[in-house]
Amino acid sequence: MKLQELRDDIAAATQEDLAGEVVESYEELRARHFRRDFRPGLLEAGRFAEAVFRVLQVLATGKCTPVGKTLPKLPQLLVTLENADAGKVHESVRLHIPRALATVYNMRNKRDIGHISADVDANVMDAEFAVASCNWVLAELVRLLHRCSPEDASVYVEKIVERRAPLVQVFGDEPFVLSTDLSAKDEILVLLYQRGESGATLDDLDRWTPNTIGIRSLSARMSELENRDRFIRRLDGRAFLTESGAHHIESVLSSKSQ
Repeated sequence: MKLQELRDDIAAATQEDLAGEVVESYEELRARHFRRDFRPGLLEAGRFAEAVFRVLQVLATGKCTPVGKTLPKLPQLLVTLENADAGKVHESVRLHIPRALATVYNMRNKRDIGHISADVDANVMDAEFAVASCNWVLAELVRLLHRCSPEDASVYVEKIVERRAPLVQVFGDEPFVLSTDLSAKDEILVLLYQRGESGATLDDLDRWTPNTIGIRSLSARMSELENRDRFIRRLDGRAFLTESGAHHIESVLSSKSQ
């Protein structure tokens, strides 16, 4: 099962625009989290929560707050969902998913995410909590709408939440670039994209790239990527992808998948 299949399931059960909002916000949340853009990522988690709340409204009552209109206040929204007909509406729609989303939804207002006046900085713990909550919600949607077991739903979500660069396969802990038509620089970038916040040393990259590059040529290319292109940053012997580098390699990967 792919995200497109879940999108189709949501659209069939509710509305096409809601399906798009759920999937697009989830994908952006995962991408931002992978790049450690915590505040933008948490904003996407809030957007995901808003979209799923609308899905729940349709499943519970047959109608929802239109996209672009403000949802009811959270306490009212939770009560409305909880009071839906228990004989017709699944318990997860009435209780479990709304309660999981409520904290994520509130984070935007209370954790220096949506308002500059809040007194707590968005940080890795907030982001990990939000992502884990959204992953669980997504698994519940898969289970309910695709009519599969909790185990199958969990396996599906585990596959999509592992942020992995296309064209890269991992053997043990060793990434291997499958594409044979990337430039040497893009091969370095796709490996760093795969590595995320762990980064990589020069020796790592030398081991993971074809022998034809060579460590001296590799070092020269990395200097260009850092000093001229600003696609990587080297700190304490490790190289990390910058925001600009991530955008660049995502465009390359997107063109390869078309």
